[in-house]
Amino acid sequence: MCNGQEIYKDYTTLNKKSDEYYHSVYIESDFFYDFDFRSDETINQTASFGKAKSSLEYRCLVKELTEYLRAKRKPFLKEYADRLVESLEREAVFPEYASVGEEKFKKAKLVEVVKALYEVAPKLFTGQNLDQKKIFVGLLDMLLDANGGEGIFKIIDGVVDLDGGEREDLAELLEVGGLDGDADGI
Repeated sequence: MCNGQEIYKDYTTLNKKSDEYYHSVYIESDFFYDFDFRSDETINQTASFGKAKSSLEYRCLVKELTEYLRAKRKPFLKEYADRLVESLEREAVFPEYASVGEEKFKKAKLVEVVKALYEVAPKLFTGQNLDQKKIFVGLLDMLLDANGGEGIFKIIDGVVDLDGGEREDLAELLEVGGLDGDADGI
């Protein structure tokens, strides 16, 4: 912002995540005086006069802002994960189990997995009709039954760009071992 006027706008990596986490960050700083906002990712050099998006300071600022927004987004996603489960309950999406004991144990684990998946990849749960929701949740239940979560982890880790913390949290929830940085060690 310059004299209260917006001079540049950029999108964060959290945009278009289908989680309804709307956010804006405005920065006013002398750092942006004579700043070159043109972006040419193929040229990694600083502008001759002033600073540019390729500068170390700018990249550090963007990284810090992204971490800040991720921290702010986590409680929001936890709350929405609870709402998602309530919605799935109302729609009778969760599978029926043979006994009360089986339902108590298996459904609790399935609910945990659904919440965790929503928190790391909300897009997985958006835009589905009722049949698609039932199929998706049913497949999650079957994968949990078949291999205790390892299959779910492999699929999600291969499709969703998880940061280190999200990857560890999901692996812990799904009780997956062998997290040494590569999915093949699982």
